[in-house]
Amino acid sequence: NFYLLANYISIISGIQATRLIFIILLSFHPLDYFHLSPNSYPLHISIPIFLILLSRILLLKARNRDVEEIGIREVLYLIICFVGMMFSEYGFLFALALIFCEIVARIALHHASSKHKGNSIRFGLAHRDTWKDFFLIILFFCIYAGFRWAYPSSYEGNQLAKNFNTPLFLKTLFG
Repeated sequence: NFYLLANYISIISGIQATRLIFIILLSFHPLDYFHLSPNSYPLHISIPIFLILLSRILLLKARNRDVEEIGIREVLYLIICFVGMMFSEYGFLFALALIFCEIVARIALHHASSKHKGNSIRFGLAHRDTWKDFFLIILFFCIYAGFRWAYPSSYEGNQLAKNFNTPLFLKTLFG
């Protein structure tokens, strides 16, 4: 996963630094996971991250070929990303972060190469690849919200307090 993340960063930045980033990630990696049992760690974190990174790398490579219609392969890569997102909220947040990075990179590349600098953000958000990625996010939210509506969480930390104070909540949130 560290190598895939290093490769992803190199692809999105356009700088070939995969080995350097891999060594940096590996050197800062703690080797103690006492909070999870050994059989739960791969299922909760490693497998979703692997699927999401692999699919995003394949999508970037396919989309960078400037082929108008990459067709079924793109759909397959999007499905793999969606499967990785469905493992947990952490997988979803990781995929969301990578999609955000891709949008920012798309905006930055357009800004650097365009004469009309003001249109870069609109270009990045209106791009067809951005909308395909937004579809994944919306689909996840619909499934997640439907699941939570049918099966509300019984965890006390997910419940609103009976004496919920909206102004105090917003003050704390923005603070």
